[in-house]
Amino acid sequence: MNKKGFKWALVVLILLAIAASFVAYACVPDTGSTCNSTLKPGDDLKCSVDGRDFYLYAPKNYNPNQPTALIVDAHGAAESASAHAGLGDDYCTPGTPSLCFPAYGSGWRKEAEMPGAGFIVITPQGRNNAWSQSDEDFILDAVAQVKRIANINANKVYISGISNGGLLSYWVGCPNPNVFSGLAPISGGADCRSVAKALPVITFDAQPDFAYQTAVSASDTMVDLNNCRSGPATWLTVDKNYNEDVCYDNPYSNTPKLVPCSSITPAIEPTVCKRWYNCDRGVEVVFCDVAPGNSHGAGNEAVDAHVLYYNDSHLNLPSLAWRFFKSMPDGGSGSSSSGSSSSGGCN
Repeated sequence: MNKKGFKWALVVLILLAIAASFVAYACVPDTGSTCNSTLKPGDDLKCSVDGRDFYLYAPKNYNPNQPTALIVDAHGAAESASAHAGLGDDYCTPGTPSLCFPAYGSGWRKEAEMPGAGFIVITPQGRNNAWSQSDEDFILDAVAQVKRIANINANKVYISGISNGGLLSYWVGCPNPNVFSGLAPISGGADCRSVAKALPVITFDAQPDFAYQTAVSASDTMVDLNNCRSGPATWLTVDKNYNEDVCYDNPYSNTPKLVPCSSITPAIEPTVCKRWYNCDRGVEVVFCDVAPGNSHGAGNEAVDAHVLYYNDSHLNLPSLAWRFFKSMPDGGSGSSSSGSSSSGGCN
């Protein structure tokens, strides 16, 4: 190559580099996001996007060299994200007297550390410890931000939450099946109007929870929207004979350990899960009736049944939800029925 040709080639390379930098810059939203460094195993961070906070957890068994799943885990009303993540704050219900529960949180982080898991967990903070349908963009922005700094399998992004957070699971999950591949609402739900493609759902609730019927209604709606043609049939029973490490040795301590359910004495009360199947895209809908807790005695049965992470099956609900998600088809590509996408082509 002569000198003139070399100069032109150099100019072209410089222009291409400048263009690439503009493309890269365009992929970072102007939202004042934090936590921009590459996520590492064991990271436990408080991040923000557009002035909204979320906690981000990468378990020690997270492998940055392999695409991993991502869980969005939403707190309930009057509960903080810190308490929900198990960062040392007991959760106490509002009112007089307050009813308090141990400080280990939802259990998603505990399941993330188990063999065969290794997924990343987002615990977002709602405004005034509550959620509304207007929070959809915040959740989508948080997911998009984590995808930029971690090796996320875009077909394995899921959303879960308890009570008001269970409603959020539907409010955000149903209109965004291009982002979320499954839902795991707990203690309540909101009827979805439509889904652009079938979505697997596993629901947990217990009678006499005051929100039980809303959870049943939301689950039934997903059976219809997913065009499930068979069921209900037994999916799983967690009882004294169940040998997997999905039960807490003591759900009313601050430091419970996951152990085989069959190892607990006295024997646990059973949780029974039923499923609807032969649904579109091969997905399923599961509803688990969990044995409610009773730690606060007579007159508080509805609250003990509602705050379902503490139950008489000793069951870590996320452990069962994770097994369900792994058994379902990957999310694959799809179009959002809401037309909303905060991440564009930068995922």
